Amino acid sequence: LSGGDQTQPGLMDAPRNFVYQVQLESGEEINVTYTAYPPSPVRDAKPAPKLVFDAGQINMGDSLTAFGMYDAESKTLTVSREQDFIETKSQKP
Repeated sequence: LSGGDQTQPGLMDAPRNFVYQVQLESGEEINVTYTAYPPSPVRDAKPAPKLVFDAGQINMGDSLTAFGMYDAESKTLTVSREQDFIETKSQKP
């Protein structure tokens, strides 16, 4: 539905925080959030979630499949662990 980079403007070489508002097939709206880190030997040594974006980024209208930790109170799915993932397709499979 909407969303994108929520990082404070002006920061360079800092982690980028993304929040997207999505609509589930049931019609319920939730947030999907993840953090992208700049290249770093320390960060590259740590396992990260798998991010596969059909168009190189999440676009409005994409079909999105994600796995992560869901907080029902805030209606937010956080993708942050090694086994977590986000995958988008430009058309629903």
